[in-house]
Amino acid sequence: MKKECPICSSLSELSKHAHEVYYFSSFFIGSADIKIRAISEWIRLSSMLENVEISPWKHDRQSIFMCEPAVEALDSEGKHYSLYATELTRFFYTINALEETYRFVSQYYNERLNKRFKNDIRDESVKAIILFESMEKLHIPKHMPHINDNLRISFEKYCSTYNKNLNNSFKYEIHHKCYGLNLVRNLRNHLAHGVIPININPNYNSTFEQWLDLYHLIRKATRVSLLYIQAFLSKYGSIFDTEIYLDSIGYYNWREENYADSYTQGDQENESPDVTDIISQLHLDDCFGYYKFSNF
Repeated sequence: MKKECPICSSLSELSKHAHEVYYFSSFFIGSADIKIRAISEWIRLSSMLENVEISPWKHDRQSIFMCEPAVEALDSEGKHYSLYATELTRFFYTINALEETYRFVSQYYNERLNKRFKNDIRDESVKAIILFESMEKLHIPKHMPHINDNLRISFEKYCSTYNKNLNNSFKYEIHHKCYGLNLVRNLRNHLAHGVIPININPNYNSTFEQWLDLYHLIRKATRVSLLYIQAFLSKYGSIFDTEIYLDSIGYYNWREENYADSYTQGDQENESPDVTDIISQLHLDDCFGYYKFSNF
């Protein structure tokens, strides 16, 4: 029996992760509020997505005359297309949030940071990835290197199976902190240019392993995209309304319920959790966030 990875098992369900990031990001205030709101609204769509339903029966006039194997084939097609289309759509929404993040953080870029290219950088995603090269460790989400490496392994398998190439113009080593972002940018381009595999049915025209590999590649890329957004917001998100956020998730009620006899009112006011620490763990199942205190 394969041993479960303790890090991977600590991650929250993907839509729950997206909701935590959306909810947290909606409490930034100040001059960056409008730009961050665009980020959070795309993530909100990603978090609320439940199912994209694909119906292979919709335009089939001959369905009532089909034999049982043909019916089973169409049912299988609808099931697996729906699952795959759901994750492609979630990835699309999350990538749009990442694109908005590029636009937001590019204002902090200056050409003195450009040590790789001869010409001035205009592309906002390139500006963002160069900014991330100097990202301090305290802004990196917990277990991000491990999660990025999982994406790398899946992406390499994808390239091998479907004869795809990795564009690594930055020449990052595989364990560089920007390598995962470069993988996401590559996969985004494959989706945008329509070269990502689409007609995959594990029961008829591919193996189940191939289908699962592709399905989980998209989900891993969505997860990693959210982690990079967390890191960018942690460093560049400016003013965060900590008190209103903590109150809205029910933290103060929870603390009063559990520690009423342990703290004075003054202690309670001075012991608010660290915002950087909160945002670095929004992807964990036991993270300090919306779901932890929602019952209160």
